[in-house]
Amino acid sequence: MPLVDAPMRKDAPPSPSGLPAPVALSLAAMFHRAARRPVLWPAALQSMGRALRCEEVFGGVDRRQSWTLAEIARLVDRARRCAAEGRGACARCGGEQQRAECIALVEHLSLAVSSSPPVAVPGAVQLPELLDAMAEPAFVCDERLTMLYGNRAGRAALARRLLCADRNGRLSLGRAAHAKLRRAMHRLETAAKSRWVELEAGEILRISRVPRRTQGMPLYLVRIDPDRLACARGMSTRRLSRALAAAEFSTRQRDLAVRLLKGATLTGAAATMGISRATANGHLRALFTRSGTNRQADLRDWLARHLDA
Repeated sequence: MPLVDAPMRKDAPPSPSGLPAPVALSLAAMFHRAARRPVLWPAALQSMGRALRCEEVFGGVDRRQSWTLAEIARLVDRARRCAAEGRGACARCGGEQQRAECIALVEHLSLAVSSSPPVAVPGAVQLPELLDAMAEPAFVCDERLTMLYGNRAGRAALARRLLCADRNGRLSLGRAAHAKLRRAMHRLETAAKSRWVELEAGEILRISRVPRRTQGMPLYLVRIDPDRLACARGMSTRRLSRALAAAEFSTRQRDLAVRLLKGATLTGAAATMGISRATANGHLRALFTRSGTNRQADLRDWLARHLDA
């Protein structure tokens, strides 16, 4: 069955799965539109749940505001297992025919998810060219900090572990940082305003609303000051220290490098290490000489590459 928008006829023949063709075509077309505009996924999933009368898998869809592709893929796997094992309402109440309908629609849903682009800005102004021109890491995110689009600097920061993301594609900044960012997002009333947010680890983020052509979930532009970027946040201090052991730093240089990777300032790192700022500055100069850099952002980048060595 082609995933295209098609006129619906009341006398249309049934689909191979037994579901009336207008309903099957309508759902297939909805999946196809959602693959191009991820903001439509909640409505598409809710419609599928209503058509199948399935509470086991789709019962909580209407309470969700946004979905990541990873979450939808897991829901597809759960629906496929449920239909194959005959554990859901389709097997208890509808018999083999409704079970076959569920399996067929799940395959359509799976196809739409697999063809959905990994990054998109649904319903927003076209930002990729503007964002890629920015030197700092920048991301278009939803209210849950799910990254819908990242510019070149942002993707490079993720690849080099200067930033971390969880398996659902959300910026991983820690629970306290997420709460602080959510409060800043809620205070943004118009797209013309922006707010600066300084996190405990030293990062400075600028949050602003993304202008929208259509109504839907709000989107936010998150820009990160590269000079105050906390690197390798997802790694523990002990793990970072072990990862840098092969670089043959002195003990103090390694301790300072670990704290810089965790986002500390030079003054904060000196206080944590129990040394003066002048002594810490001497170790920093040694790291600059070793790395061939003269900026802390470039030094963090150089140190982060040692984590993959």
